[in-house]
Amino acid sequence: MNPLTLVIDCLPNEGNKDQAISTLKALGPKIKAEEGCLTFDILVSEDKNSYMIYETWSSEALWQAHLQSDHMKDFSPFIHKLFKVFDVKRYGHVNE
Repeated sequence: MNPLTLVIDCLPNEGNKDQAISTLKALGPKIKAEEGCLTFDILVSEDKNSYMIYETWSSEALWQAHLQSDHMKDFSPFIHKLFKVFDVKRYGHVNE
């Protein structure tokens, strides 16, 4: 199976920055504990205004299972309430 990496650019809505980041931080341990999660990091820009989530999954199937987890189902309805931008980019790995 080929790993899948996701880069998610996040820009919290004004007035929701603290709630948006605390929500992401609370999800981190749950996501990291999932089968197939190889990496889950939340990164912040130098100006502290935008964020990036960097995730790597061991397979597409396990990432799809992650999306169906209870914590992701609970989080999904709040994405657009908390974030002005939540842009998910998918990357495959180039084998040498």
